[in-house]
Amino acid sequence: MIKVIFISNIATLTLSLVIMALTGVVICRYRIWDYRKVTNSASEELIQGTYCELEKATKGFTNQVGKGAFGTVFKRVIGGRVVAIKQLETVVDEG
Repeated sequence: MIKVIFISNIATLTLSLVIMALTGVVICRYRIWDYRKVTNSASEELIQGTYCELEKATKGFTNQVGKGAFGTVFKRVIGGRVVAIKQLETVVDEG
């Protein structure tokens, strides 16, 4: 009787660990796939843009979120996603 309980406990533990491992793999793959999707769509739209396109996308750099040492940050919604666009004002060589 004790051997049956012991074996069933080991089998249940093993099955639980396998299910947890598979769930972890599925979650990691989904997150990587989702990250690649966001990265690819954002890269294609924003990297190819020029200053004029950025100015148009930010409505003339009007929605200011913050200002730092190197420039001003503007907020805009592009393609359903909120993005921050930084307009550099000072370029400094840092070591």
